[in-house]
Amino acid sequence: MKRTRRPEEEILHFIPQPAPPACELCQCFPVTLKTKALTRSLDREIAELEPSPRREELERRRQHLRCADTITLYLHGRKELITFPMLKASIPGVTPTNWNLVRDYIFYGPPTNPTPGLGYWFHSIANGLCSRQTMHLIVQPAVADLRLEYAQAVSQGQLAKAVWIRLQATWSIVKMSALWLYGKRPSLF
Repeated sequence: MKRTRRPEEEILHFIPQPAPPACELCQCFPVTLKTKALTRSLDREIAELEPSPRREELERRRQHLRCADTITLYLHGRKELITFPMLKASIPGVTPTNWNLVRDYIFYGPPTNPTPGLGYWFHSIANGLCSRQTMHLIVQPAVADLRLEYAQAVSQGQLAKAVWIRLQATWSIVKMSALWLYGKRPSLF
């Protein structure tokens, strides 16, 4: 029986390990392309062409690909401009099932696992319910703020304030979860 891969597993070969930092100009993350996949793609295109300057150019490109095992590609642009046809043209192996995951990786980086501690439960639950954009823009900063405020209160010896911060965070999470479950989805979900 052939095992079907989840879309998350399909994009693992595009994500460099360890993930390099985001571009300093636009904060987009790079994608790694295997030269074997590019070579196969070029070979198919070359086979369809008659002898011409275009074919010669593609053959030269194929020769240059032998110099490295992988190529790091930075795609720059607004999210709405990076569409499936654009990704498919620039990254061999992008399919209709995984292109959104590849695009989310480019814009929001590799998925992050929550670190144990305050906010771990919230992060884990939100990771299953929220999009990568919501996780990146709302959940992760909220957990970081919660941890910072709580740590500051504890370090200053204000235990009552620390407990209050924790209670407020818990109530906010319960309230947002209830709203989401009962269909009055707030804009951040």
